[in-house]
Amino acid sequence: MPSPAGGGLQGVSCVSNRDCTAVGDLGGDPLVAHYEYDGGKWAEQSMTEAGGFNAVSCPAGSVHFSDASGPIDGCEEVNIEPLSGTAQCEVSYASVRHETILAEYSGSGSFLPSSTSEDLAVDQQPTAATLAVSSNPTAGQAITYTLSVSPGPDGGRAAFSDGGNAIAGCAAKALTGGVATCEVTYGQAGSHEIEAVYSGDADYAPASAAASANVQAPAKATATSTEVTAVPTSPTSGGLVQYTASVSPTPDGGAVSFSEDGKPLARCAAQPVAHSEGVASCVVTAGSAGTHAIEATYSGDILFGPSSGSASVFVGSGGGGGQQNSTPPDADTGSPELVSASGATLTGLVNARGTDTTYHFEYGETTSYGQSTSEVDAGTIEGIFANVTLSGLTPSTSYHFRLVARNSLGVSDGTDGTFTTISQQVQGAPNVELHTVTNKPANSQQHTLAYVLFQALVQSPLAGSVHIVAQLADGSGSPVSSQNASFAIAPNWVAAPAIRLQVKPSELLGGPALHRARGRDRCGRNG
Repeated sequence: MPSPAGGGLQGVSCVSNRDCTAVGDLGGDPLVAHYEYDGGKWAEQSMTEAGGFNAVSCPAGSVHFSDASGPIDGCEEVNIEPLSGTAQCEVSYASVRHETILAEYSGSGSFLPSSTSEDLAVDQQPTAATLAVSSNPTAGQAITYTLSVSPGPDGGRAAFSDGGNAIAGCAAKALTGGVATCEVTYGQAGSHEIEAVYSGDADYAPASAAASANVQAPAKATATSTEVTAVPTSPTSGGLVQYTASVSPTPDGGAVSFSEDGKPLARCAAQPVAHSEGVASCVVTAGSAGTHAIEATYSGDILFGPSSGSASVFVGSGGGGGQQNSTPPDADTGSPELVSASGATLTGLVNARGTDTTYHFEYGETTSYGQSTSEVDAGTIEGIFANVTLSGLTPSTSYHFRLVARNSLGVSDGTDGTFTTISQQVQGAPNVELHTVTNKPANSQQHTLAYVLFQALVQSPLAGSVHIVAQLADGSGSPVSSQNASFAIAPNWVAAPAIRLQVKPSELLGGPALHRARGRDRCGRNG
C-alpha cells in the first residue's frame, strides 16, 4: 500500500493500514496531518491549510526540569516530541524524599514560554519477608530460624519472638545480605509459633513473616541414676534433716519427689533439679526414732530418663533411748584461739550421735603429732563445742593439731589444723591486731552448735588492758548475739584475748562483724 504524500511532509507514521500521520511544517512550526486510506487512495479528513494537506500546528523547543536543590542532572534541557508535544526525563532516587518538581517550557515560534510544578513523594522501597525453620527440629538440638528480606536491605534489624514473647538473644539481630538468623535449643518437645519482624530503615519499609516449629522428642532419652543422702546422716527425732537427691548425668530439667517408708513427704513433692549441679533437696522434721526408708524419684524430662534411689536413715531418739546408733561420732577440727608465745587454745565440734563419747586433741610440729591432751567427756549430745588449752609451747614455732572423738562404735579423726606461736620479744607501745575467726566445719550442717570468735592479738612491753566489743548480725542486719569484755595484760605480755559467741549454723549466714578492739598500757599509750 502506498504511503500518503503532501506538500512539506517530513515523514509518515502509520498505526494501521488505514490510519497514518504525516509531519510537515508551516511558518516554522511543525504540522500534523491525519489521513485515512479509503477506496484505494488516501483521503484527507479535515480542513485544508497551506501545504496542501490537513494540518495542525505543534509546539517545538525544550523543557527545563529542576527541584529545590537546582537543575536535575540530565534533565536541564529536554526536547519536546513533535507528535505528542511532551518532554520526558527519567530519574532514579536512592533515598526517600518529598519535594516539588518544576518543569519550565522555553517557548518556540508562535508558542510562548510556560511552566508547571508537581509534588514528588519518593517513599521507602517495599520489602517482602519469609521465615524458614531448620529441618527436623529436635529437642536438645539447636534449631535455626532464618528471616530473608527482599530486596536485600542495607540496614535495620530483625526481632524474633515465640508465642509473642521475645526469644532471648534474638531481639535485635543484624541483617547480612538481607538475612538474619536466630538459634534456639528447646529442652522439651512441642509446637512453637515464631514471628520475625524486620524493623526497616531509612530506605526500606518494615516487613514481617511467621512460621510454626514442631519440635520433636529425640529418639531415645539418656538413662539416669539417682542417689539419696541425708544431713545429718543420723538425725534426731524432732530435729531438722535435709534429704538430697543427686541425679547423674546432670539433667537439664525435671523434678524429684521424696517419700518416707512409701509415703510422700509433706512439702517434698516435685522439688526442681538444679541444672548446674543435678541435685534437688528438701528439709523436713525427722520423724519417730528408728530406721526409715527414704526414696527419691526423678521424673525425667524430654532428654533424660526417669530414675529413683533410696537410702536407710536412722533417726535417733535424742536422749539415748530406743534403738542405738551404729555410726561412730563426728570430729570437726576447729580454729586455734589465744595463740601466744608459749600457748594456744585448740577448738572443734563433736557429734556424739546419741552414744557416750570422749574427745582429745593431738598436736606436734609435724602431722605425726606425737603429743595429745587428756580425754574429755562429750556425753551423747549431737553437737558440742570442744576446746583444750595448751601450754609450754616454743615461741615462733609452727604446730599441727587435730580433734579426735571416740566411743564404743569407733574413732573419728578431724582434719589437720595449724598455728604458729608468736615471738616472745616485744618492744614499744602496745600493738593490737584484730582477727575474726568463724568455726564452720565442712559438715557443720550435721551440728546444732557452732561459734564465732572475735580475737585481738596484743603485744605490749608494759602492763595494761585490752577491751573487745563484738556483735554478730544476721543477713538482714539484726543482732543475733553480742558480747564485750576487758582483759588485763602483764608486762612483756604476748597473748590473744578473745570473745566466743555460740550460735546455730543458720545464724552464720550474715557473717560476723568485729566492732572494735583497743589496747592501752600503764603509760597511757594506745595500740
